[in-house]
Amino acid sequence: MDEELLDFTIEEEEGGSELVDFFLRWLPLIILFAAIGGVFGFLYYRTLPKQFRAVTTVLAEVHTQSVLKEVREKDPNALNYNTFNTREFFATQMQVLRSRDLTERVQNRLKLADNPEWRKSLELPPNAKPSKVMEVTLGKLRGGFEISRERWARVMRLSYSHTSPLLTAEIVHAFAEEYVGKSSSQRTTSQKRAQLWLQTEERRLRKELSDVEAEIDVHKRSEGLLSADTKNSRTLRWASLSRLQQEADRLKILSSRLSEELTALDSMDMEGKAAAVIKAHAESTPVFSMHNNLLVAKAELAKQRARYNDEHPIIQETLKRMDSLLTGRNNMIEATVLAQRAELDSVRKQRSRVLVALQSGRGEVLNINALEQVHNRLVHRQKNIQKMLSSVADQLLTTGMAVRLDTNNVQILDHASVPIAPVGPNGKLITAAGLILGLILAALIGLLTELAQTTLKGPDQVRRLGNVPLIGVVDNLRKPIEMPDLAVANQPRSNVAEQFRSIRSNLLFMRVDQPPRTLSITSPSPKDGKTFNAVSLAVVMAQSGKRVLIIDTDLRRGRLHRVFDRENELGVVDLMMKKATVNECCQDTEIENLELLSSGAHPPNPAELLHSEAFKAMRDRLLEEFDLLVFDTPPVNLVTDAVILANSTDGMILVVREGQTAKRDLAMCLERLSSGRAKLMGFIFNGQRHRGGGYGYRGYGYRRYGYYGRYRSYSPYYGYQSYGIEES
Repeated sequence: MDEELLDFTIEEEEGGSELVDFFLRWLPLIILFAAIGGVFGFLYYRTLPKQFRAVTTVLAEVHTQSVLKEVREKDPNALNYNTFNTREFFATQMQVLRSRDLTERVQNRLKLADNPEWRKSLELPPNAKPSKVMEVTLGKLRGGFEISRERWARVMRLSYSHTSPLLTAEIVHAFAEEYVGKSSSQRTTSQKRAQLWLQTEERRLRKELSDVEAEIDVHKRSEGLLSADTKNSRTLRWASLSRLQQEADRLKILSSRLSEELTALDSMDMEGKAAAVIKAHAESTPVFSMHNNLLVAKAELAKQRARYNDEHPIIQETLKRMDSLLTGRNNMIEATVLAQRAELDSVRKQRSRVLVALQSGRGEVLNINALEQVHNRLVHRQKNIQKMLSSVADQLLTTGMAVRLDTNNVQILDHASVPIAPVGPNGKLITAAGLILGLILAALIGLLTELAQTTLKGPDQVRRLGNVPLIGVVDNLRKPIEMPDLAVANQPRSNVAEQFRSIRSNLLFMRVDQPPRTLSITSPSPKDGKTFNAVSLAVVMAQSGKRVLIIDTDLRRGRLHRVFDRENELGVVDLMMKKATVNECCQDTEIENLELLSSGAHPPNPAELLHSEAFKAMRDRLLEEFDLLVFDTPPVNLVTDAVILANSTDGMILVVREGQTAKRDLAMCLERLSSGRAKLMGFIFNGQRHRGGGYGYRGYGYRRYGYYGRYRSYSPYYGYQSYGIEES
């Protein structure tokens, strides 16, 4: 595709440009409505009564400043107000100022419901019920009362607006006075209630303290212990328990040792027992002495047997002595074992007695601990009650002083004065509001009008729907003529003829070096004037000296032969099929340098013929004979012929008509051309209306596009109706 031709894509322009164009189109109506709105706003402002505002300021402290040192030192709230609590305090005070109770206090003080001037401002009927008057009065008081406070400031600004200056000052002053009085009354009442509660609490704590002290005394006497005796007794008991525990451990070890020795002795023979007893006991024991004597006797027996025989009296005496020693040793060993058994039983009994004493001592220690815990709990309770009693006494002292001082944390700084100059209504604001409402109303009217328009009303709408350049604008014919399609040829000095000459110049300037030699003229839908524009463009091109051939490529229902009053026997189809020559098919017209190639016979497959190589060969043959070929094509939204021809020519020109071409038809047309990558050069805005003008040639164009059936409204979601072929 050449660089001069537009590679067309459908895209929206920036919203800011559309908005500017919208306001420019509706600027007169917007100015008119804005002026009317401003005038009405000013007149309404003149009818409103003047408003006056009175102001007073009130200082509010978070806590009361006391002049007594004792009260300042005992005040528990003196250090409890941080930034959050301060903000919470002032938010609460503002709610108090807006409360119904305070409003009723002001009404009762000033008797506004009985004030004629006030009742006049209520705009109520004279026979209104007193309850209705009271409710409206309270509502008006609360509605006109305003409260403000600067951040970090302790001063609140109270103001009231009304039509009467004197009444305004009285009302705002009454609000301030009643607020100060209510704050003082609330503080005094709360302090008296606190004092009464503290006195009751003090009496209760004193009685409770007396009861606890009596309970401590009874406990000491019933147990027979003082705090010091309890401590000493527990210490002695712990020492005795320690000694008993040591003795029990010693007896346990001794019992274990004796038991092990007896078990070992029971498993030995007499010699082993003798050796074990001798080893366990000292050498001075009788067993050891007896055992040594036995050994000596055995030695003597051995010596005697060396000299004598066993029957010798000496040997017999020695044997008797040995038997006596052995019997004595064994008896002594048995006695030692029995003594050891008795010792084991004694140790076990002694250990049992020690364990019983140890268990008894532990119970006594636990009992002492329980007594001490009870005593300690009573003493701890006594101390807590004493602390609470001291705190209550201090609070009672502080509260009593505060009640007697009767201080207040709210006071009036500046009393309200009678206002002189009115503060409202704001005439500039009301006038500006009327002007803005007029602007909005005019803009809404324009927007609704724009949305209600389904057809094109100007070239800018075409540019907004698609990025298509404007080639020229053609005015609507003011007067009806017999041959509207040849208006340019019959009236060469008319304004329409001049407009087409301007279009011719624009087309030539688009490609100065290589002017287009083949142009296809189409439109979104019938009755847009594409044939009129194709004929007129061909006429002005022929008048410039070029040999121009206008070709009717509407192979379904061509009508160029009727425009030039020629026959339609031979045409495009015959030339493509080579049934006739160029000279036989092309017909002269009354316009110099302009010839006509009609559609010829209606083929059953027009789209396939236009897309064939035969059509391209025909185009090339015609270019050898003519300087410019102008193709009059069917509407884009009905058939695909125009899209096919757009790719077989140097460029396509789209014709849209004011008041006739629907916006949705144009959008669909541009979408189809974009999908087919058509070489769209631009568009001609046809039938532009001027003030006082009208469509003079209602009969020209497509009255009934017979091949396609009657053209009706369509959308991308519904198919076209009646595609039957009309017999020629």
